[in-house]
Amino acid sequence: HRSAGALLAVINDILDFSKIDAGHLRLDARAFDVRDVADDVCALLAPMAHEKGLDLVCHATAAVPSRVVGDPDRVRQVITNVLGNAVKFTAQGEVVVRLDAETESGATGAVRLRIVVSDTGPGIPLDAQPRIFEAFQQGDPSLTRRHGGTGLGLAIARRLVQRMDGDIAFTSTPGQGTTFTFTMRVGR
Repeated sequence: HRSAGALLAVINDILDFSKIDAGHLRLDARAFDVRDVADDVCALLAPMAHEKGLDLVCHATAAVPSRVVGDPDRVRQVITNVLGNAVKFTAQGEVVVRLDAETESGATGAVRLRIVVSDTGPGIPLDAQPRIFEAFQQGDPSLTRRHGGTGLGLAIARRLVQRMDGDIAFTSTPGQGTTFTFTMRVGR
């Protein structure tokens, strides 16, 4: 069952990457609660974190609206890709997800969501940092062999975030951890 799930994840990543490359990925616009989306992803990854003895924390500030308009499935996918990596590669300590938002000025009333995922993992080697968002690239090949993966998760996350009028960046100190920050524009 686990192998089938892993194979399905690889196939879905490749299909999503191909759709994005071909310009055929469509974003839905519907109302959803971003807190619920983040909580669902944390609940999904909690057993893996618990098995490793990690603290997994999900926190939203009061500035995050209870309902926004956007594509909850793609927001979930981005959070899952980034948070999944954090849990997968962190051996001890904690992984924290923080949600924040600010209303953009102007007549649109759009909201800029800001999601931060920090971990106390091994960090990303300095020589790998410039290519971390490239397709089929991974930070540390020795860790990748142990944990698996295709090297598409962060490339897909970046493209999805850009499609949602946002950006993704990271800071990392080898041996101390990594923090990914991504923003996206949603309606209120």
